[in-house]
Amino acid sequence: MALPFFIMKYVADYKLENYADLQKEVGDIMGGKVLELPSDKLKEQRAEGKLEEQIEVYKKCIADGLSKEKALFYSGLPEDKIPKE
Repeated sequence: MALPFFIMKYVADYKLENYADLQKEVGDIMGGKVLELPSDKLKEQRAEGKLEEQIEVYKKCIADGLSKEKALFYSGLPEDKIPKE
């Protein structure tokens, strides 16, 4: 579980209390900048791929004559992501 920002900042300030310059640099780095981690990017790409796969299953179910409800069930597609085609 990730620690909230203020706790990490507090710990960094405590550990670096005798190093004012370094404490300032760490504070500047942690000062609200959000880093995009490779793992976050991979999760996002996987989620997009899964959504595309679910849409394809939904379309195939509809093409085979299943009801909208059954197509949603079999595809696992959230109702708000139904393609507007």
